Amino acid sequence: MNSYNYRTQSCCGTQVYNTTTHTCCGGVVGLGESNHGCCGSKAFNYTTHTCCGGEVRSGGTYHRCCGSHTYNYNTHSCCSSSQVLPGGSNYYCCGSHTYNRYNSTCCQGNIQPGGSYYYRCCGMNSYNYRNQSCCGNQVYNYTTHTCCSSSQILPGGSSYSCCGSHTYYRYNSTCCQGNIQPGGSYYSRCCGMNSYNYRTQACCGTQVYNRTTHTCCGGELHSSGTYGRCCGNKMYNYTTHTCCNFGQVHPGGPGYYCCRSHAYYRYNSTCCKGNIQPWGSIYYRCCGTNSYNRRTQGCCGTQVYNYTTHTCCSSSQVLQGGSGYSCCGSHTYYRYNSTCCQGNIKPGGLHYRCCGTNSYNRTTQRCCGTQVYNRTTHSCCGNQLYNRTTHSCCGNQLYNKATDSCCGIQAYTKGAQLCCNGVQAFNITTHSCCKGKIKPGGSNYRCCGSKPYETTTHTCCRGTVHAAGSDHLCCGHQVYNSLSQGCCGTETYDKANQTCCGGKLLPEGTNNSCCGGQMYSDRANRCCNGQVRLGTSSCPAHPVIP
Repeated sequence: MNSYNYRTQSCCGTQVYNTTTHTCCGGVVGLGESNHGCCGSKAFNYTTHTCCGGEVRSGGTYHRCCGSHTYNYNTHSCCSSSQVLPGGSNYYCCGSHTYNRYNSTCCQGNIQPGGSYYYRCCGMNSYNYRNQSCCGNQVYNYTTHTCCSSSQILPGGSSYSCCGSHTYYRYNSTCCQGNIQPGGSYYSRCCGMNSYNYRTQACCGTQVYNRTTHTCCGGELHSSGTYGRCCGNKMYNYTTHTCCNFGQVHPGGPGYYCCRSHAYYRYNSTCCKGNIQPWGSIYYRCCGTNSYNRRTQGCCGTQVYNYTTHTCCSSSQVLQGGSGYSCCGSHTYYRYNSTCCQGNIKPGGLHYRCCGTNSYNRTTQRCCGTQVYNRTTHSCCGNQLYNRTTHSCCGNQLYNKATDSCCGIQAYTKGAQLCCNGVQAFNITTHSCCKGKIKPGGSNYRCCGSKPYETTTHTCCRGTVHAAGSDHLCCGHQVYNSLSQGCCGTETYDKANQTCCGGKLLPEGTNNSCCGGQMYSDRANRCCNGQVRLGTSSCPAHPVIP
């Protein structure tokens, strides 16, 4: 409920306090200047004290907490989160001791010499990785020794490698299955327990051989000539023989191909499903196990036939009839004078089509369902044939042109029906068509906008239907009785008491009259032959024209 000046004061709970002399800690006001802080609900001078675990401890600047104690981090270190040990900012913890990180290293809780960037740990010992390395838990000089099997230190420096329980100089020796062999260049390889130079030698099983004089076929070593090649584990001369099925050698050199277990000369033979067949030129193909010349023959299933005298039907049946013949069921026909209609051969060639099981000439005839008709005199409506002089088609509905007509896709009877908006027929004795929509109301009805009305009892005035008899007429939107009323512009009036002059009603009780559609005062003027004349004198007589 109190106010305060926020430049020098503040609020602590419900108390106002001076911020230059006091401090608010946990809702409690305590003495404290600008160098004070809070430790729980207590204020303390952080230049002389430190807050550790909610308790104020002695030691201000350069002090930190170590558990529930304080220490000067310039002269001591905190180890295991609670133990204060001698050694300042350059010291690290190693078990229960501290060490200078610039000249020592901690290896598994043991302080070891060497604190530079180049020192690492090897078990409990330290080493300088620029000239030393770690083998298991042993430190060794890698310029004079080598670590083998991750635990055995053997003589030989950086150019040596391990081979079983020995080391070897890798630039003049090679290790082959634990045996040190001569040859340490890039071109040396192992063949079993022996080494070889792969530029001139090769390995066959476990035997080293000269590649220029011998060949290894399937693990067996053979003397090779200039034209020797392998076929399985056999050697053959590829200029005189051919290798088939990776192990069978047959007579025939270049130009011979394999056909299962045999070889054939590809320029006069071919292989058709494992059978060697005669082959005359590039025009030969296979048909099952036989070959054929595609310039004069064809393949029907697995049968070879002469396509100049026969035809292949149903992909397997060879029938008589050559290049101009086609198939029709189990028969052939000459397509230039016959046609196939549902498996039946019918007369007619290129200009003929089928109509059911019959053929027709499409230049003069047409098909309706299954009936052939003359296109100049008849037409088809759906599947119905009709004479165009007497009938016509409306949608798919046939109608007599003498008695009926078409409305959209619907035929209707003339005289009894009419077409509404070109899409729907209606009975004129019971309905009317108003603005494209069929409405109830027959022959005595007319349209008033979109509504039908009976003309004997109603009338239409500018789109509005009014109840009225035959002597009623329209005046604008209103209807009036023409026997006693008149229409003046768009207003009705009583003809016995009012006068209409030029589309305007004359005021009642005045001396005004009408002359040629113009209103005038009959006291001061006179109407002569449809013209108003000043004065009340008689109208001049009109000369009689002989």
